[in-house]
Amino acid sequence: MPLERLGTFNITGFASGTLKLTDVLSNTKAELSLALEKGRLNADPLSFSISSEYSNEKVKIHSMEVGYLSHKLTDSYGVLDIKKGTFTFLSNYRATYFKDTKVNLIIGIDARLAHFNSAEGSASFLKNLFNQKLQGKAEFSSIKVNGESFNSWDLRVKVENKILTFDTNDEAEKVFISLIRKQSFSVA
Repeated sequence: MPLERLGTFNITGFASGTLKLTDVLSNTKAELSLALEKGRLNADPLSFSISSEYSNEKVKIHSMEVGYLSHKLTDSYGVLDIKKGTFTFLSNYRATYFKDTKVNLIIGIDARLAHFNSAEGSASFLKNLFNQKLQGKAEFSSIKVNGESFNSWDLRVKVENKILTFDTNDEAEKVFISLIRKQSFSVA
């Protein structure tokens, strides 16, 4: 679904940052620092900052902060290894729902694409998603709602033989979804 269907995104604010490129012709290295101050998405508050680098076909996020309304990702970091097709990411999440429900948790993401080809680009990857072999896991831990602790849980995703599967580690609340490209889906 093209993003245009979701509407127009009017982001305003003050962006500042630096980009340092070295060895551009042989072994490109880049360092990026970027921040959005007094940001707004339409009328809602938005904040963003990132410090990252690229070298040896790896993108490293040293730190990242994202805020939208009462949702905040803080102390975020991760690595995208383009050669191996792996991605790891860790972040703290906190939010306030319904003015008085406070949620805090840690989000960890690990993903691996079996046959990643960086030369094909992201558009080709998305177009051929169901022809790829992909596996990943998002883990939610240290969950607290209004100070009360809850069990950790994870969401696993896998693409194999043109079937996209999601499942969780919690048998009591297990959700199993399979999507077969251009065919059907089921929820059990």
